Order: sequence, then structure tokens, then C-alpha cells
Amino acid sequence: MHQFVLVLSCFVMMLAGPISAQDFYKGLKAYQNGEYAAAFKEWKPLAEGGDMKAQYNLGVMYENGLGVLQD
Repeated sequence: MHQFVLVLSCFVMMLAGPISAQDFYKGLKAYQNGEYAAAFKEWKPLAEGGDMKAQYNLGVMYENGLGVLQD
């Protein structure tokens, strides 16, 4: 039973990678089109989950005041 749970957990984690990558690139496309609120919406959960690229891009948005209050 424990092996089944372990295998199932690994499988679910493998599926999450491509989903988060799709969300990152969806945010990137929005950012490139000047749709900063949409980019923020895509990147915020990823950044909170530890995605370094999303964290960096949110930092750039905050530094430059793009769609957020400048900080």
C-alpha cells in the first residue's frame, strides 16, 4: 500500500511540472503584451510555490512598478 501511494505521488508531481511551465509561459506572453495584471495572476502562485523564474519576474515588476505598486 505504501509503495502505491509513493508511486502515485511521484506520478502526480511529474504531471505538475508541465502545467506550471504552461502557466509561466502564459504569464510571459501576457507580460510581453503589456498585460501586467494577467502576468501577475499567472506568476504569483508559481512564485509562492518556489518557481525562481516567476519570483524573479515578479521582482522586476515590483522594481519597475509594472502592474503593481513600485517597491
